[in-house]
Amino acid sequence: MKTKFFSLAVTICSMGTAMAGIRNDNLIFLGEVTAQSGKSVSGARVKITNVCLNQVFEVAVAPNGTFQFEGSECGNYIVEANAEGFASAGQIVEPKGDKIVLVQLQLKEKQPAQKSSEKPSQVSAPAGKKG
Repeated sequence: MKTKFFSLAVTICSMGTAMAGIRNDNLIFLGEVTAQSGKSVSGARVKITNVCLNQVFEVAVAPNGTFQFEGSECGNYIVEANAEGFASAGQIVEPKGDKIVLVQLQLKEKQPAQKSSEKPSQVSAPAGKKG
């Protein structure tokens, strides 16, 4: 894969920065949104649903494809990404006691709708009986 999901140096820096402001009962989600080609998806949005608390949050994705979110340790999360021109992608995240949760979402490009050169078939009404 052309791009790597968080180089070691960037991950350590990000985790150190994230952990500086984290409360004991919170999680930090560090994520990346890419296309199937591995390139960052500019303009993507990430929706994070805390299943336990029934809360929904939306975060913007940075131009380099990364996002960060602070959440509660209560329960599982559904993390979904979407962007114009791409099919949305998501996953269920089960933190299992981790304070830092890494999430990678890969979006599939939508295929442009193909216009058919064929005309729709004509349906004719049944012929009437002659009487």
